[in-house]
Amino acid sequence: MSLAVYNKKRDFKKTQEPKGERRRASLSTSTSSFVVQQHQASHLHYDFRLEMDGVLKSWAVPKGPSLDPKQKRLAVQVEDHPIGYGSFEGEIPKGEYGGGYVIVWDTGRWQSKGRNAVADLKKGRIEFELFGEKLRGQWILIRTRGDASRQWLLIKRKDDEARSGQAGDVTVLMPASVLSALTIDEIEKAVRPAAKSSKVAKRNQKASDVPAEKASSNIKKHVRQRSPTHLVHAKPDVKLDFIKPQLARLQERPPTGDEWVHEIKFDGYRTLARIAGRTVTLFTRSGLDWTEKYLKLAPEFRKLHTSDAIVDGEIVAIDDTGRSDFRRLQEALKSGKSERLLFYAFDLLALGGDDLRELTLLERKKKLEHLVRGP
Repeated sequence: MSLAVYNKKRDFKKTQEPKGERRRASLSTSTSSFVVQQHQASHLHYDFRLEMDGVLKSWAVPKGPSLDPKQKRLAVQVEDHPIGYGSFEGEIPKGEYGGGYVIVWDTGRWQSKGRNAVADLKKGRIEFELFGEKLRGQWILIRTRGDASRQWLLIKRKDDEARSGQAGDVTVLMPASVLSALTIDEIEKAVRPAAKSSKVAKRNQKASDVPAEKASSNIKKHVRQRSPTHLVHAKPDVKLDFIKPQLARLQERPPTGDEWVHEIKFDGYRTLARIAGRTVTLFTRSGLDWTEKYLKLAPEFRKLHTSDAIVDGEIVAIDDTGRSDFRRLQEALKSGKSERLLFYAFDLLALGGDDLRELTLLERKKKLEHLVRGP
C-alpha cells in the first residue's frame, strides 16, 4: 500500500491529521518506532502500527492487544499511515474519514526477530519484540486466508511479559494516553469548550507521595493507577537526566482542609524541561523527546538563571478568554507554530544537580518561583 490511499481518504483542510509523506529510511533488522492508538469512531477499536519501509504499516484491532498468549486478536490490515501519525492525538471531525477521537495509547520501539521485516510482511508472518510502556516482550502477527487477505492475528508470545486471564487485559487496566494521561472520554471533553477547573496538591506533600493534581475537574468514581516516580540514569553517578512524573490520582470529590493548595488544571501536554548547560530537552510524560515539536519554546528556558535543572509543567495553547484549549494545541503542533504555546511551570524536581523531591511541595515551589523571577 502507498500513502496515496491515506491522502485520498482525508481532507486536510478539515482534519488535523498529518498529510502523508513517505520517509526514505527503511527497516530491515534495525529497531524502529511503533504506536497503538485508541480510536473512538463509529466503534471503539485500536490501531496497531509498525514503522517499516518509511511508513507506519497499520492494522485495526477491534478488541485491542492482550498480554494473554491464549487471546488471538483479530487484526485487519488497513492503509499505510505516515510516520508523523504516530504522535497524533485529538479529534477527527465528524463527517471525515474515521471521524471521532484518538489517543496515543502506547508507543515505543520495536525490533523484528527476522532478517528482513519487509520480506516477512509479504510472507504473512512477522515475529518481533516491543519496547513500549504497556506492551513489551515477544509478539507475532500472522496473516490468515492466503496472500490476498487483509486479516491477521496479533498474538502475545509466552515470556516474562505475558499475563493470563484478567491480568492480560491491558486495555482495561491501563486505559489512558501515554502522552497526555487522558482517557478517550477525557480527550473528547478536552477538545470541547469547558469551564475552568482546579486541581489540588497537598501543601506539604513530597514528590515521592501521591499528588492529586487533577482531582476536581474530571471527577470519577474510580482511582487511576499511577506510575511510580523514578530517575533514569545513563550511568551511575551522573547528573539527573529525566524524572518520570507522577500521574494524577482521581477521586470522587476534591479534598478539603488547610493542608491542600488549589491550582488551575490545564488541558495540555505534561512536559518536563531538562536544562543542561545551553541544551534544553523537552520530554513527554513517558520520556519521549519532543523538543523538535517545541523548537520556538525551548530557547526560553535558557533565560532561566541556571544551567542544570528539571522543571515539571504543562504545555498549552490559550484561547481568547485565557483558558487552555486542547484543539488549539493540536493545531499549533500540526502547523509547527510553537510560538503560540505556553509552558506553565508548577514544580521544580532538580536544581544544580540536586534531587529536590525530598523537599515539600511548597518548598519546591518557592525555589521554582525564585528560579523564574531571577535574583
